[in-house]
Amino acid sequence: MASLVLSGTLVSGCAGASSDSAEFSSPATEESTSQSKPESTADDNNEEEPMSRDAARASRVSATLNGTEFIIDLADNPTAKAFASTLPMECELSELNGNEKYVLLDEALPSDPTNPGTIEAGDVMLYQNAYIVVFYETHAADYAYSRIGRIENPNGLSAAVGTGSVRTSFTLLQ
Repeated sequence: MASLVLSGTLVSGCAGASSDSAEFSSPATEESTSQSKPESTADDNNEEEPMSRDAARASRVSATLNGTEFIIDLADNPTAKAFASTLPMECELSELNGNEKYVLLDEALPSDPTNPGTIEAGDVMLYQNAYIVVFYETHAADYAYSRIGRIENPNGLSAAVGTGSVRTSFTLLQ
């Protein structure tokens, strides 16, 4: 999310992803736009969404990107657990900045963003509270993210995702 304002169109038919246009904005422009969703918390409705036992125990996810499978080791945090509860998911990840692919979810996930300093190829993060981002190139980070997990072996990830959008499926592993 390294430029000030970028937009991308998500492909309809993504289970768990929005079919509307998504707009990314930098922290400097976020405050000036009314399109940003507020972060939701468990206190918003005084009740939490039920999470499946499989999602609560999940520590690994299979991510198939353009037919190539990668294994994601999930972080031990509420963001990763909430992501796991949305699975299985099939979606189209859109290209951004020559180093990442993203999708906008229909629902916000819990977030606790921090700036990691450096993004590593294979990092899977949540931007704001509803953008799942898969990074395929290592680079300096200017933005804050909530960690979802990390691809165990990102060798071949850049070649698998290519330069455009990428058909993706995420599935819990037992």
